[in-house]
Amino acid sequence: MYVALQFLCWGLVIGTPAILLAARFFWPLRMSWWLVLVATAILGTLLDASSDYLGPRADYERQDACFTASQQQLSASECVLSFYDVWVLPISVKWIPGVLCLVAWLPFYGFAVWLRTRLGSPDDSP
Repeated sequence: MYVALQFLCWGLVIGTPAILLAARFFWPLRMSWWLVLVATAILGTLLDASSDYLGPRADYERQDACFTASQQQLSASECVLSFYDVWVLPISVKWIPGVLCLVAWLPFYGFAVWLRTRLGSPDDSP
């Protein structure tokens, strides 16, 4: 459960800018650029902090699953003992991964806007 939640947090860190850019694409007057940037930074910070919180619990869950599986086969040699010790970003810079993902999604957004202007919408025809 913790492993799935940790992957969900990282998936949302990567996917939230795409969702916000899609909202900007469909409703450009309601979703200003500053709102996209601030929402990405805030949600990226919260999701990154949640992933850091879930990290040790997910590691324990992985170890427990490995030992349970190896206990049934009477061999625990493939389970490596790990002591969860990782370096995490300070809370003051946790917004950076979300903003970097936003920057990574911008070429796709630009391409979509270019296609919309190039092809035109069906409502624009006389």
